[in-house]
Amino acid sequence: DYSTEDASSSAEAGSDYLSGAGTLHFAEDEHEKVIPVTGIPNPAVTTPREKDEFFLIRLSNPQSALANVQITGSNPYPVFIVEPN
Repeated sequence: DYSTEDASSSAEAGSDYLSGAGTLHFAEDEHEKVIPVTGIPNPAVTTPREKDEFFLIRLSNPQSALANVQITGSNPYPVFIVEPN
């Protein structure tokens, strides 16, 4: 399972990105998945250029009937948002 969450004093769901959550399903020989997240650009016409921001993706509930599954790294994982010019 995955879910997005705001990083303190950085990106905010609803104004910088669309929050999301879901479950990833892997086929027998599959080792990678893409988690879709939509960024919300802030147009330079109405907003001065923002500094780059972060939000987090939390992974949880690893399960497998066939193998040992682990989540490695520092959970939640940071995601870097770069505002368009």
